Amino acid sequence: QVSGGGKFMDVGCHMLDLVDFFVGPLEDVRGVVFKVNNSDGQEIDNVKIQSKATQNSSGNISDSIYNVEDTVHGIWSHSVKATEGTNVVQRKVAGSCSFNFSSGGQNIDEILISGTKGTITMSCFDNEQVKITLFDNTCNENENSYYLDHDNLDHVQMPTIQAVTNELLRLGKDPVVCTGDSALSTSVVCDSLLNNRKTWDEDYV
Repeated sequence: QVSGGGKFMDVGCHMLDLVDFFVGPLEDVRGVVFKVNNSDGQEIDNVKIQSKATQNSSGNISDSIYNVEDTVHGIWSHSVKATEGTNVVQRKVAGSCSFNFSSGGQNIDEILISGTKGTITMSCFDNEQVKITLFDNTCNENENSYYLDHDNLDHVQMPTIQAVTNELLRLGKDPVVCTGDSALSTSVVCDSLLNNRKTWDEDYV
């Protein structure tokens, strides 16, 4: 069985999950999705996207042709609290994403959070340091940029696996951050960006 999700469903979900974690739930999600790299030379049906693959005698996938989207652009909003004088008000802020897995250009793995006082830049899969840049009074970048140094984990999954193990053994440790609810929330966002094109019974198995 071959997943029909493509790279967006494989790795893009993790980046969107981080955005949800740092900024808050993604609302009013809309997306534009298409396929640039058409390896089989045929047009891809914009309504139904299928996966095709061949298996050799040992059961391994070879010479695969994946008719799945490789380019996804999206927009959404976040509901955040802001301070106006002594009052705390609810505001909407905009978010956007651009995934292109077939450009052939430079590999860019970047999440940018921009606010009124500066920006935070981080990667999801690369080993780049987190960069914090502060704005001056004219909202231009100044020399006040900081890098958060951190050691990479030997096994990136280890903290989550340990947290789940502690929860199952009822050891009373810190609660599991990655819950089924958070996974479902990100899944809904991904489906919304793909305009709900995929069906589990046909496209993922």
